[in-house]
Amino acid sequence: MVKSRHEKWVSAALRGKGYAEYLPLYRKVERYSSGTKAVYLPLFPNYVFSQFDPHDRLPVLTIPGVFCIVQCGRLPAPIPESEIKQIRLLCEWSEDVCPWPFGEPGSLVRVVDGPLVGIAGTLIAFKSKNRLVVSISLLQRSVSIKIDSAVVRPLHFGMPQQRMAVGRLAG
Repeated sequence: MVKSRHEKWVSAALRGKGYAEYLPLYRKVERYSSGTKAVYLPLFPNYVFSQFDPHDRLPVLTIPGVFCIVQCGRLPAPIPESEIKQIRLLCEWSEDVCPWPFGEPGSLVRVVDGPLVGIAGTLIAFKSKNRLVVSISLLQRSVSIKIDSAVVRPLHFGMPQQRMAVGRLAG
């Protein structure tokens, strides 16, 4: 578990210790009495993704703001690298990425054309627009992006690889 609103600090601390880290952010416009301001918030609150040796996790756990490493039982639970790559590509390609409720029913698809080729997710309709929802299953979290349904095809699954998450499981 990463302490709430400490994700950016933990991400910087991991980087400072030489770990490969990833903190996906999304743009949100906050409205104030004096106007509006764009802020960047974590797509997955309380989570920072990092690559490290699961047998040498003490340096990660001693970072202020880090409470635990995501686990299944007593073993660290790696996040499939393919899921991280998909989230990274969505964030790099568009500022329209936003958090989305996990488990939305719909058709499983893969993008077959354009800069998001290879990304797999769920195609849904929202406000008369198509959106592609991409999930990190272990964390039970999802993000979405607007997409043209002409560039997606039904999905035929299969993609392993692994990465660890520092954070807490939803529950």
